[in-house]
Amino acid sequence: MTSRPGRKLAVIVHADVVDSTVLVQMHESLAHERIQDVFNRFSRVINDFSGVAHELRGDALVAEFARASDAVCAAIAFQQANIEHNSKLDGEIKAELRIGIAMGEVVIADNTLTGGGVVMAQRLEQLAESGEICIQGAIYETVPRRMPFEYQSLGERQLKGFVEPVRAFTVKLRDGELLPAPDILEIDQSDKPLSENKGPGDSPKIRKERKSSILLTPVDTSKLSGEAFQFCAAVEETILTSLANWTGIRLVNEITEADFEVGISIQIVQKRYRTAVKFNDLGARQQFSSARFDGEYADIFESADELCFRISSAIRNNILQREAHNFKSVPLQEKTNEDLLSEAGYLSYSMNIDVQNLAQSMICRVIERDPDNFMALSMRAMGIVGLCAIDFRPMREQDGEQALAMARKARSISPNSDFANYAVSFVQLFYKHDYAAAMRSARKSLELNTGWIDPLGQVGRIEIVTGKPQQGIEKCTRTFAANPQSGTAYLHADAIAWGYFVCADYAKAIEWCRWVEEIQPDFCFSTLLLISSLSHNGENSEAASEARQFSGLHPQFSITEMWVWPFQNPADWERLKSGLRAAGLAD
Repeated sequence: MTSRPGRKLAVIVHADVVDSTVLVQMHESLAHERIQDVFNRFSRVINDFSGVAHELRGDALVAEFARASDAVCAAIAFQQANIEHNSKLDGEIKAELRIGIAMGEVVIADNTLTGGGVVMAQRLEQLAESGEICIQGAIYETVPRRMPFEYQSLGERQLKGFVEPVRAFTVKLRDGELLPAPDILEIDQSDKPLSENKGPGDSPKIRKERKSSILLTPVDTSKLSGEAFQFCAAVEETILTSLANWTGIRLVNEITEADFEVGISIQIVQKRYRTAVKFNDLGARQQFSSARFDGEYADIFESADELCFRISSAIRNNILQREAHNFKSVPLQEKTNEDLLSEAGYLSYSMNIDVQNLAQSMICRVIERDPDNFMALSMRAMGIVGLCAIDFRPMREQDGEQALAMARKARSISPNSDFANYAVSFVQLFYKHDYAAAMRSARKSLELNTGWIDPLGQVGRIEIVTGKPQQGIEKCTRTFAANPQSGTAYLHADAIAWGYFVCADYAKAIEWCRWVEEIQPDFCFSTLLLISSLSHNGENSEAASEARQFSGLHPQFSITEMWVWPFQNPADWERLKSGLRAAGLAD
């Protein structure tokens, strides 16, 4: 029976046997036997890591995953096992694989995958050597940095069938590290390939449109008294207020209504506290993350506000990541607007142009369905500005005005949304360079949700570019310290580097640019700031080396044509450009 074709966003693995023709010529029957065996073994590993092996195409295998980290883990696990397996075989007929991994939209029918994602994975596989794994830049950006992988950049490659160059990397397990065990979850019908779920007359399942919900379990204060009790009560109340004002989430009081449970425990010894936060996915019935915060409290309410700031950031970051993980397995046409926006929001943390374009396509799909969805309008407005910046191109007036109109429409629809006000501030700063208006919108966002770090970081960045760098550095340092693992931590670190550059403290600017490099290697604006700071700090050879590497990755870059940074003082902008010229970047 032929199934109805369906589309979905997926991570695709394409594996090919190296020199299969040569093996067959050496001993046809034995070669076919060992080629079949290598694919059977790889299929079992794929299944262990929650993937689906869809089909064999002669001497190649195609598989899909919901998560990039699962795909990379499966590929590494197999390549390691295959080395050991082949070492025990006699003779020269030993099947070895090249593996390519890419992310993209695919079409699934009769257990067959087609589409750009499959072709991309095949082209990347052809770049790999025997026993290697080659991944797309979008995969590199999506895999969490905590994973024990070592990457080697292959630069931008022009792949057959693709107009734009594609960033490629090889990946392997770091020496001395262990591969994470498979994250085996119970898979329901929505996690299976479309071809297994639907017949020719079936219509897509309709998922209920709703926001994800959080239950905050009460902090146990039964053994506390006096100031310790007051401190814990203040922390709990402040966090509840922050969650209640979080756009895009529902705060509930009953566990039966909740998607996620957040448990907070606070231990106090004299004036020191230790706070543990645990995150539970109630649908999957598993704890998926935890965090710990230590500190001291002097002023009860001031210290409670600071701890709330850190805990709220951890809650936002972990819930957004988990939502994106959960929604990846849902076929594209079955995703609700909330599903799409959650996944797009997580992808938007990336500075990779391919990943950003994927995120924006999801957001545009929501706007097509619901032109008055204020979250989608806000995200699209920031995406228009962000894509120009990532691509180094000056923003056209029509693009900037479209972004500003979308942001303002979003705020008019939901004037008390922290996120809509933040989006307006973002566009006002980076497009209009309207510092006063950007500050008003950022402060309004912060007023609506004091537990969200991003609007405070925006206030700090505006202060930095308007001649108050010390004040801005102080705020951005606070936002960075609140959660260095958050998806936007690199933006706060970058703002601090801006601040020190404005102060002409180039050594500090370099230090913070290196921080950004560790967190988000593809954030090119920080690389440009690093190059200019190195030049002004007299580290000319290092600046020239960084400039050569940057030019190799971005051969079309031009100083005179790049996106204009929002420095209020033109001298800061000219100083940045003079450092880039001194390092040898093309004018």
